[in-house]
Amino acid sequence: MLSGVICINKEQDMTSHDVCYKVRKILGTKKVGHSGTLDPMAEGVMGVLVGRSTKLSSYITSFNKEYIAGIEFGKDSPSYDIWTDMRDVSVPEFSKEDLKGVLNSFIGNITQTPPIYSAIKVKGKPLYKYALKGEKVKIPGREVTVNDIELLEANLPYSAKIRVSCSKGTYIRSLIHDIGVSLGTSAVMNSLVRTKNGILNIEDSITLSELEAKVRSDELDEVIKRDDFFLTDLHRVDVNPLSGKILLNGNALIRKNLITPTDDIKAGTMVRLYLEDKFIGLGKKTDEEGILIRPIKILYGE
Repeated sequence: MLSGVICINKEQDMTSHDVCYKVRKILGTKKVGHSGTLDPMAEGVMGVLVGRSTKLSSYITSFNKEYIAGIEFGKDSPSYDIWTDMRDVSVPEFSKEDLKGVLNSFIGNITQTPPIYSAIKVKGKPLYKYALKGEKVKIPGREVTVNDIELLEANLPYSAKIRVSCSKGTYIRSLIHDIGVSLGTSAVMNSLVRTKNGILNIEDSITLSELEAKVRSDELDEVIKRDDFFLTDLHRVDVNPLSGKILLNGNALIRKNLITPTDDIKAGTMVRLYLEDKFIGLGKKTDEEGILIRPIKILYGE
């Protein structure tokens, strides 16, 4: 069974669903998912999960991301980007140092309001559906973390380009809008490229056409990564081969079931589980008496 992770460089004007659909067609397989959505107008890194790896999708969407984004000052739109109707806004004079100071003020834990043109659900309905019907809705703020912002280009007062390292759930469009407001104007995003998604880098990604070429030349093994590729920062725990059936059935593991000592692993910590050097799934260290690991997602035998 084909299984693993493929690092795709998504093109503009494609939804994440479109990418998964095309990968299904290219690989001739049904089970395809992803490690986190990317807006249709955005480009860049997207982790595509194939086969057994799709069972891990809910566990690998929380990685930090890195983006390169273009900013256009003096413009405003309901989507905070150039792809909905824009209006002109006055732009005061500000220097490169002023801009750098504002960028630095957004580094750390911040609260931001997502744009109404987004997939965030309010009262069970995606925000963009309220926008398309012209309905008003109160959008709750979200706590996110911006690890770093670097100014790459500045053509002031008209435009700039920034590199942003941030947590899952950060809306770069909202960040750019808020940067504009802090400078006494408004701003919209005119381009977005995701350059990193966890340990995936854009330098290691391939386009859909390149993936198709790899399949035609029987070189898929060169670009599909292991099921556990995203998870190498988790503790590895090897299970006694004699306890293989216990693990595959998803039963709790006690000391005699394990080869790897777990005394130094804190309760509540997620771990990778292996059987005879084969990645089987994920477990969690417990503080229950006598029980060391409870499997929480097994890739085989389901």
